[in-house]
Amino acid sequence: MPLERTNIDPAICNYLDLHIKLREKRISVYDKTQDFPFNVIKYVSPLSNLHSNVIYGILYSQLIRTARICNHLDDFVNKAAFIIMSYRKRNAERTKMALRIARFVSNYSSLLTKFGLYAKKDIYDLLNQLFALL
Repeated sequence: MPLERTNIDPAICNYLDLHIKLREKRISVYDKTQDFPFNVIKYVSPLSNLHSNVIYGILYSQLIRTARICNHLDDFVNKAAFIIMSYRKRNAERTKMALRIARFVSNYSSLLTKFGLYAKKDIYDLLNQLFALL
């Protein structure tokens, strides 16, 4: 099987679940399903038979994963917004989502320092920005 070039620009690369912009030194989450010509249902429906801890735990874990991968705040916020809106489209409970978002910000505030969010006010501003999506 011959190797095929999949990137259009030599300074931009998608590798595994990373979107890398070499010139800008940016790394963000790459989701190949967004390139598909059809919709992909990514997250479990809140109406499924799974326990709500599992359903909303996925939201929590995806926020952690996204924060670990992204190296710029706006990339993190955009991906977090996509995840939150995906849950909202599936009629997820806002209070349960808010609890997981608040828990993420509380438990992983040290992870947010790489985005320059050191002061509690900056972290609360991010929290309010994410809550606004609910």
